[in-house]
Amino acid sequence: MEDELNGQYWVIGGSSYNLSKHVLTSVSEPTNEKENRFNQAHAKIHDVMRITLGSMKRCFRCLMQLGFAQEGSLDKKSNIIKACSVLLPPAGRTHRVKPSQRRIFEDSGFAV
Repeated sequence: MEDELNGQYWVIGGSSYNLSKHVLTSVSEPTNEKENRFNQAHAKIHDVMRITLGSMKRCFRCLMQLGFAQEGSLDKKSNIIKACSVLLPPAGRTHRVKPSQRRIFEDSGFAV
């Protein structure tokens, strides 16, 4: 992820985030219809992201331990998030992972 900060990907940030090269936030004080439409679209995708991450955190408790992203830690954290998103049941169906089915991410110490 760190290699892609200035590439085609953005992190969708809420109002508490500062606008930067890789974080896309809403327009703080929209002055025209274009900015209002952008804010509406941003709010929709932000809600989807929030709900999706909430579902992932309920299924995979290891995501609760990731904390804030620090310099040099994005690659490792993004790999954990990517792995959990692949394992997340489709259409919001959840299931419990039995202890015998748990796997440890190498070099992370997190169980999934």
